[in-house]
Amino acid sequence: MSRSSHGKPAIGSYVMDTRRNTIGQVMGHEGPHVQLRPPGGGREWDALPSDVRPATDAETLATKVQVVNAGSRWEDVTRAVARPARWEMSQEKIPAVPRLTHDLECVVCFDRSGPCREFEEARNWAFSHSGQHRSHTAYREIALRFWRASLME
Repeated sequence: MSRSSHGKPAIGSYVMDTRRNTIGQVMGHEGPHVQLRPPGGGREWDALPSDVRPATDAETLATKVQVVNAGSRWEDVTRAVARPARWEMSQEKIPAVPRLTHDLECVVCFDRSGPCREFEEARNWAFSHSGQHRSHTAYREIALRFWRASLME
């Protein structure tokens, strides 16, 4: 958390209000209070400086995901304007990107085949792995499909 020259959280920084257990963006300072606002916009609240601490990277990331999932803009939430948009999902069609990859993971030691374009490649790795480790006979498949979000006009 960056701090201003007078030791208070810098305007625009993100802090955790430990009393509310909520992340807020610093909007200003009024008397002894720090003025906070939810990162996606909303009603401001006042917190005592002793009740705020820097938001961790994990807390900030989780908040960013929530804001994005709520349809708000993260880049500049101080001026965010919600605009309805229609999106569609379709499988990625770039030739270099496979439509599906298979990755088998041993549930005993968590060793993995790595992504394979064909299931038989992953299966052959599993057979070899079981041959080397006779008690490793259970696997989980991690199948990945690649998608693209497109804004509809």
